[in-house]
Amino acid sequence: MVVIVERCPTGIQELDRLLGGGIPKGSIILLTGRSGSGKSVLASKFIFEGAIRYNERGLIANLVEPKKVFYEFINTLGIDLGFAESKNLVKYLDLTNNEDAHDVINVLKREIEVFNPGRLVIDSVSSLLSMCNSTVEFSKVLRELILGVLRRSSVTSILVFSLESPRDISKFIEPSLVDGVIHLGLRESLGFLIRELRLFKLKGVKIPSRHIPFEIVPGEGIRLHVPIRIEEVPSLSKEAYSFDNDIINKALGGGIRKGAQVALVSEEPKVGFILSLCIAKSLAMKYGGKLLIRSYTLSPKEIESLMDMCGLVEDILLSPNRRSSPKKFEKYITAHNLTSKHLYILASENRLQDLKLKEEFLVVDTFELIPADFKEVIREHVNNVWLRRKLSITTFYNFHVSTLREHPELFNIYDYIVVLRPHIHIGKPCIKITIVCTERFMPPSELTVCYDELKGKYILAPK
Repeated sequence: MVVIVERCPTGIQELDRLLGGGIPKGSIILLTGRSGSGKSVLASKFIFEGAIRYNERGLIANLVEPKKVFYEFINTLGIDLGFAESKNLVKYLDLTNNEDAHDVINVLKREIEVFNPGRLVIDSVSSLLSMCNSTVEFSKVLRELILGVLRRSSVTSILVFSLESPRDISKFIEPSLVDGVIHLGLRESLGFLIRELRLFKLKGVKIPSRHIPFEIVPGEGIRLHVPIRIEEVPSLSKEAYSFDNDIINKALGGGIRKGAQVALVSEEPKVGFILSLCIAKSLAMKYGGKLLIRSYTLSPKEIESLMDMCGLVEDILLSPNRRSSPKKFEKYITAHNLTSKHLYILASENRLQDLKLKEEFLVVDTFELIPADFKEVIREHVNNVWLRRKLSITTFYNFHVSTLREHPELFNIYDYIVVLRPHIHIGKPCIKITIVCTERFMPPSELTVCYDELKGKYILAPK
């Protein structure tokens, strides 16, 4: 017999997914973390979402901040508790002036009976410690609160507890008295302040082993950045995008497979980036759809300028008729500021954008400048590569040749590897292009592209 456990969604999408839909109804959860870690924000989001989305009454008992101060702060994050209160769905208990822990418990017991909330937040129970003569008395007060009040009601409760580490819980309370522990941590990495959430226990939930980065976002509250895991490498589509040039199509083994992941490698990644832009733009002109350009080094204006240069190579890729009468396509440009966001946030935002936009073609500027440990960058990158293949997003990535030399194993994830090298052909400076189709058992193909000064454009040099 399968037992269906009712859940209380927190309103934080990724957290609810990790929890299997939300916190089990009737649970008592300790929410730990030091000051400023985001505990009050998460707890308030839990109350607000229950009231607005599920018509479930929420009670907030605050021992730290008066109502006016708390509401002004939390409202800036899009959590309008005042609005929910006007609908009689939220009640705020200002317990900042209480000095007796047992009086606090009696007030809570009475309010739960009268208001009959489905959700309860106490912010924070650690304030009860200052009302007690000793840690032993504090532990007894917590035990009375949990067993004598909360367990006897059906209310789903979050007890905010200011602790540096959840391992300190056992100093004050038996961990077995609560159903779950969520810890919010803070750490510094490469000049960035990283907020992380960790589930230490929750009945009926498989606990992820890693710390989950999150942000406090205006208008949203809390946004978790859960790394995606593609368990099985998606198969590449049999459909292929072709160019109006038989030589190039042959070099590509018939064309670029739909959803293929293409790595362009060069001494100057900007050259590869320009070529990527022109290839992706040409495909968009021929097939239509959405083209997204994502850069970590260039502004949208600079990218637009580079795209204007594509006319110099489009003759190689497209017929004159195609160039004069292209299909309509939508163009999007995203320029990231590497000094303002940590790797996990960048990777998550890119994932969310791909999932929402589902563009047909994507060009990614070199990410080798992202300020993070290279192993962490690659871990996030590999999962996003598999996701794009699964979404059939044909993507072009740009690398410095040193990355290919130092980390050749990384390039096993790409379907095509295109290496660009400076080359002299008949006394003229050219670019030799070596194409490796890793998903086909065929030798590498080579093309040479030179600039024709008389024609004012690039041409394919004869072999």
